[in-house]
Order: sequence, then structure tokens, then C-alpha cells
Amino acid sequence: MAFHKLKQKRGVSAAPETGDRLKDLHAAIVHDDDGLMLRLLTADASLAAHAFGRFPLLSLCYMYRSRKIVRKFAPRLRAHGDNYSVSPEYPDDYRKFRELAGRSLRLFREGFVTYADMLAVIGDAPALRAELGAKPSEEQAERIAKIYELTSKRKVRVKANGVSIPRSRKMNAMQITAIVLIAFFGLGVAGGALGAYYAVPAAFGGDGSSGAPILIGNAEQFLFAAGDTQKRYFRLTEDIVVDASAYDGLNVLSDIDCDGHTIRVISDGSPLFGDISGKLRNGIFDFGEINIEYSTDSALLTRTVTGAAERITLKANGSLTDTSGNETVYFG
Repeated sequence: MAFHKLKQKRGVSAAPETGDRLKDLHAAIVHDDDGLMLRLLTADASLAAHAFGRFPLLSLCYMYRSRKIVRKFAPRLRAHGDNYSVSPEYPDDYRKFRELAGRSLRLFREGFVTYADMLAVIGDAPALRAELGAKPSEEQAERIAKIYELTSKRKVRVKANGVSIPRSRKMNAMQITAIVLIAFFGLGVAGGALGAYYAVPAAFGGDGSSGAPILIGNAEQFLFAAGDTQKRYFRLTEDIVVDASAYDGLNVLSDIDCDGHTIRVISDGSPLFGDISGKLRNGIFDFGEINIEYSTDSALLTRTVTGAAERITLKANGSLTDTSGNETVYFG
């Protein structure tokens, strides 16, 4: 029986007159249109509690990698619990989910695909750990373990402080170390001048000169430094964790000395920076587990370097799948 025709366990049917809004709602998720999502939820807040077939909105956002919508609207999409209004499932959603779920598809014959379910299917381990929390229920843990086993043949262990998801085996060049990390396509993506919109956090020290760089010690301060438009000098004082979705292809104009520290990057595979036109040096960027399909030259750290990237190490584990059919694809 087709997945999208199976019976739902919970929820009520959506009213017919909401059809146009639901089409727009689905389109907003597929295209990660946060502006359209804002207009729709402002006009009708109840849309946040909707599901297309067995896919709640936030689960769909994870599946389509709708980073902007997740970043801005996740709390609103979670607020209703699992009391969804339900409209028919889109065949394209089913086809995409079927490809991602593989052998685990049989686990989703009934009920909704929860947020944790979807994160397990797409293999987003950092987000899944955050979703499950320190003490997932035994039922949750067993379900996630089964999904991982069927999709990636990895064993998930439940520990006292949460779920342990092992890294997948190295494939191709999965331990990547580079001095200059450049994508080999010439796409100049203009990042926003975020520095203009942030006040300098009070924890900063130094005056921004080369002799007295501004000291930065957390993710918020690192984002400020990366987006600083005054081309000042910064020095990192701690290992930090950053979310790549907050950077959105930002262009680095400043001089950032990472001073040997590790920057753990939570990423869906999109480049952290659009361009490094200033200077980035002495840092270890650890992308953890990545699972990326690519058909053109791509990058994890930056699309281009028009300034300097010196003594930078990039680490990642997971899988790269070349779908181009070409013999050589550069991955920087």
C-alpha cells in the first residue's frame, strides 16, 4: 500500500477553504521562504499546528533542509504538541522521504514522522541529540536505534547522559585536512554585513588593533567578529560550537586569529562563509559528521578566499557521494 495513503493515527482534517494557504505553506517549506512563512503564520497562527499527511511542518523543514524557517519558527511549530490538523500528503514528499528512509520506511506505516524520526532519517546527529535531550524514553531510544541501523547500519547506544551515535566509516576523503580551504567554483556569494546590526558584546577585551586584538570567547562573539565591517583584529580564547545556519554565507572582512582553538561547526553541508576577504588563521574547524551528495565542486568552510586562510585545519567524518558522474570533483 502506498505510504501517502496509509491511515493517520491522530489529527483532524483541514477545512477545504484553507487549500490555497496550505499550498503556500508547503511551498514556503520546500523553498525555505521564511518571509512567506511569516506572512502565513501572522494571518493564521493555527497553521503552525498542521501536518501534510504524516509529516508535521517541522519534520518537513528538516527533510527539505529549510534552515531559515527552522531557525526562526521552530518554537512556534513545536508549541502545539502533536495535535495536528491534517491535509493530504504530497506525493513528492513521500518520494523524497522514501529515498531518504530506505529500509527504515517500514517503520513509518502508521502515525506521524516525529522530529526525532526525521533527524535520524537524514542523519543529523547533533540536532538529534539536542532533540532527544539527556534522557530519552526507552521507546524513543529503541526507535532511533532501529532507524539508524536500517538507514546506515550503525549501532546507537543509550548512555546515562543521552544517546551515543557513532560516526560512520570513513569513505573517500572523509578525514579532510587543508591549509587553504577554497571551493573551486567561482561563485561570489555576497554575505550580509552582520556587524552593522550587532552591538559589541560586553565580554570583549582589546581595542581591535593588531597589537591589542578584541578577545572573543563564545559563539555570539565569533559571529560578531566574522561579520565585523570595520576590519578589526580578533583573537579566539576558547573552543566554541557554532551553528552554520546563523552565518548564511557571511563574508569575513576582519582578521581572526583562532589561536589554535577548535571551532565545532553544526552544518548541513553548506559553506560556513561566502568569502574570506580578510584573514582567518590558526584554527581547527571540526564539522563532525557530514553526509553530503554533490554534483559540482563544493566547500565546507568557504566558497572563496580572496584574502588569506593560514594554518587552518578542517576535519569531518561521514560520507561524500559524488552524483556528477565526472571523474574529478574538488571538495574544499
